[in-house]
Amino acid sequence: MFTVLGVLALAIGPRLQSPRLLADGPGRDPQALGAAVRMIQGAQQRVWVAMYVVRLDEDGPVSALLRALGEARRRGLDVRVLLDLDDQETGKNQAATDWLRSQGIRVVLDEVKITSHAKVILVDDREALVGSHNWTRSALTKNREVSVILADAASLADLAAWFAGVPGWAEGNP
Repeated sequence: MFTVLGVLALAIGPRLQSPRLLADGPGRDPQALGAAVRMIQGAQQRVWVAMYVVRLDEDGPVSALLRALGEARRRGLDVRVLLDLDDQETGKNQAATDWLRSQGIRVVLDEVKITSHAKVILVDDREALVGSHNWTRSALTKNREVSVILADAASLADLAAWFAGVPGWAEGNP
């Protein structure tokens, strides 16, 4: 038997969930790093990442994120990372590309004439972290950065479609 509220819920459809703001910077406890690691560790099917800059650090915040991605891949998840390809003079993401690939993680580099400036982590069809945090020690520990966690189905579907539109993305994991 349907209640009035039950019928209303069916008519309205799935409720949008409010984004959760993660505002980091001087005088604030960093939030984005812990949230990102927890999201990756809780993934059950896939972790898709787009990141403008990933700078390896030994036993620092970026290492924690990369270890979480490697563990997700070892659990058999679909783990892919889109990185910006620069002019090869600086090779800003080369070390990260090499490390990720050594873990069996598919890395897609954008086209030479396109800048992929996005900072996104999409986990399953459950949640995404979107914002200004690059994966660098300074962005994750001391810069003024703002990101949000999204959990509404429409935004997550749009992000999945955005990833799917990146050339080379559809090939899947190695």
